[in-house]
Amino acid sequence: MKLTNGEIYSTKGPFIELLKAKFPVMVAYQLAQTAKALSAQVEIIEKVREGLIAKYGAAADPEMPNMKSIQPGDKNFPEFAVEFGTLMSLEVEVEIAVVELPLKVASICGACRESTERELEIEVYILMALDKFIRIAQAPVLVK
Repeated sequence: MKLTNGEIYSTKGPFIELLKAKFPVMVAYQLAQTAKALSAQVEIIEKVREGLIAKYGAAADPEMPNMKSIQPGDKNFPEFAVEFGTLMSLEVEVEIAVVELPLKVASICGACRESTERELEIEVYILMALDKFIRIAQAPVLVK
């Protein structure tokens, strides 16, 4: 799948949240594979971003000159923003498959501790960020 670094980088938090949910084994396995493939690219992006901060940032504390940061009002921020924007717009090929999430997942009743099924609930921001990577299974259509 061809993706931009920006699309990949924006999945970091949403994937962490999604992976907290309980899924059937095969779905969990596919999600783990996808998250692992994307996290490898996120690590590369993060290292380059840190290099840009080292290049354009300034030390907030003179006693810790290696701890640099950069803010929108800083003198070098425009140059940083251009290079970071270029990094985020780069397209890369990542071998992943779209994962189909079930409509219902197993759940344990808090009161009686029995196993039940409940509808899968996912925050909207997670669905938006992971739109290219996940699909929700369709409910079966009953024909009369």
